[in-house]
Amino acid sequence: MSRVLGAFCKFGLGCRIHRLVQFRTAVTTTHSQVRETQTQNHSQQPHELDPLKPPHIDHDRMRMHPRIGNREIVGYGMKGNPDYFDLAMFPCPSIRWEVDTPEVKKLREKEQGDWHSLTIEEKKKLYRSSFRQTFEEFTQPEGLWKWSIGMALIGLSALTLVYDGYRRLVYTFDPPDSTSDEKLKKQLEYHIAARQGPQTGLASEWDYEVDNYKEELYIRPLQSGHTYFQFLFTTVVDNDIIENNIVHHYNLFPKSIADLIRLNSIDEFHISLTQGLWRYKQWNFPIVSAPPGAEVWAWFKPQTTITKPK
Repeated sequence: MSRVLGAFCKFGLGCRIHRLVQFRTAVTTTHSQVRETQTQNHSQQPHELDPLKPPHIDHDRMRMHPRIGNREIVGYGMKGNPDYFDLAMFPCPSIRWEVDTPEVKKLREKEQGDWHSLTIEEKKKLYRSSFRQTFEEFTQPEGLWKWSIGMALIGLSALTLVYDGYRRLVYTFDPPDSTSDEKLKKQLEYHIAARQGPQTGLASEWDYEVDNYKEELYIRPLQSGHTYFQFLFTTVVDNDIIENNIVHHYNLFPKSIADLIRLNSIDEFHISLTQGLWRYKQWNFPIVSAPPGAEVWAWFKPQTTITKPK
């Protein structure tokens, strides 16, 4: 029994080995036929790859031939792949632009001789067969900024339409009662009664003695600067510097200076304003009557004939 089983196993193993040998022979034959066909089509002998050396350029040609056609591989290119591109930083692509036609082959054979025998059209044909564009052509600006501005304007227009539709269709309810003129007037009266903003806010512009807004003054800057503290009286301004470019301002000075102007009938005078005591203390600068960067203003009473700004 054991002999029968051994013979059967040997027979089965022999069948498997025989089938593997047949499969390997068929694969080898098919591979050889494919290589012979490629060799006949391209008239080039395949190269065996050496693991210690980079592949030959013909190997890439054989590998990439179905994609590049019969275009000639003329260089390494940018990454070693047979690709065509027009880039100023890589002026020489690895393959030619056009396929090898009989007409181009004749021109290339003629190119091997004297170039004076080539006409201008033949030279252009040779160039266009190798390159798609000239440097002047592929370095021209594409006008992408026009597309960007156009898309930005389209986006703004769309947002404007959406906002307008929202205002017309969605925001249709009546405004709250707190935004009415009567309620706003009462709110203003409350802020004045609560003396909110006594230095630079609403209370600083309200005269609580006469229960009305303070008298408005009009100023014109004579020199540039930034200043809000320590006011120093200096001198009277000549009339020849008075112009119509007056800047409107609400009561930068306290009421006492306005009374001084009113009692002495002074039409205009210079005032020197420092750039802020806190800044000079922080920088350890001395506080003087005319510190660096002081600002000079010309003040005028409303009763003067100077044109009031619109």
